[in-house]
Amino acid sequence: MDKDEIVKKKKRRQLLRLVLSPIRYARAAVRIIWKHLCFKFTKVNKQKVLMTTFQGGFSCNPKYIYEEIKRQNLPWEIVWITEPSKFVNKNDFPEGLKLVPWYTMRYYYELATSRVWIANALTLTRTAVTKRKNQIFIQTMHGSLGIKRLDEESVNDKIHTKAAKRASKMTDYLISNSTFENMVYKSTVWGNVPILEYGHPRSDVFFLEDETAKEKIKSKVFEYFNLPKDAKIVLYAPTFADIKMESTGAEKIDRKLILKALEKKHGGNWYFITKMHPRDKRFMKETTEMTGKILDGNRYPDIQELMLAIDIGITDYSSWIYDYVLTRKEGFIFAPDLDTYDDFRGFYYPIDETPFPISKTNAELIKQISSFNNKKYQKRIDEFLVERGCFEKGDASKRTVDKIKELMEK
Repeated sequence: MDKDEIVKKKKRRQLLRLVLSPIRYARAAVRIIWKHLCFKFTKVNKQKVLMTTFQGGFSCNPKYIYEEIKRQNLPWEIVWITEPSKFVNKNDFPEGLKLVPWYTMRYYYELATSRVWIANALTLTRTAVTKRKNQIFIQTMHGSLGIKRLDEESVNDKIHTKAAKRASKMTDYLISNSTFENMVYKSTVWGNVPILEYGHPRSDVFFLEDETAKEKIKSKVFEYFNLPKDAKIVLYAPTFADIKMESTGAEKIDRKLILKALEKKHGGNWYFITKMHPRDKRFMKETTEMTGKILDGNRYPDIQELMLAIDIGITDYSSWIYDYVLTRKEGFIFAPDLDTYDDFRGFYYPIDETPFPISKTNAELIKQISSFNNKKYQKRIDEFLVERGCFEKGDASKRTVDKIKELMEK
């Protein structure tokens, strides 16, 4: 395409935006009026629960709360807010679960008429809403014993901060898994919100005593990726890239080299699964053509199930590995941009206080894999969980649903 054609194309796009602007403003105005009418003139359904996740899919704490509601056979109407996309497949949701798209007329109606709201992030408050007096908002969040700072100065995102402040005013309860997480809540905008020290519902899966149930989850993962029964899995799932690694000059993870190192260290038939953060769309070019023993896990909806099925986990700063630590399986931190990231975002505690061996280069990571000392690692896990005041017991889903029952009866 020559320069003149590029200019013409740009002008056509600008003209189209100009033509569509009044329509967009009109739609926005209609939504605002409709939202006001819903919250003003509808009644709250005392048996309705609205759920959502920032990932959009059937996952994280809301998923496991939903499954406990169904296990107890409670007669509640459940509405799940989502948006089918490349990464959210409606077939991943249970049959019969009502799915409602974000920011539609139906969304505002369901929001206004649900007795309980359950979310794992700030998605419900990214637009201005006002919770009614007889509505209950339970915020589960999606972190854990994670290391990234969440205060306003560190996140440095005006939309996020505004949504957090709005959410903190409406939240009735926060769910926590540790004294560390309590501290994080209290040191941010959630300072005055009551905390339920239940553990995280999503982590209950790691405490399953029924081996058949565990094998069922593992078989589901193996079937999804079409893996042989003797497969060993390493999962690489980094956090959302606040800083582009390209700009730091940091090297990317070498999947083939890691597979060779694992085969040499442990033997067996190894596969490498990559699952990027739901907000990070830049990975698409890199992962969509993965084949053979290097697989794209971005569309697998539930990382908790992956954690249960894998043998080794690798991340940079993502909080999932601080759930994964409960499995006591091998975990590594690969953080080529560690120094830059620490200066930019900051940590609640030094990253070398985690149980996970740290590498800044592929060569260092290979060395850590080759020299991994499991006895030392298990001892460090014990110390880490005590230091962070972890109180996960595997009954968080039940305790949360019991609390919702109590609240609904008032």
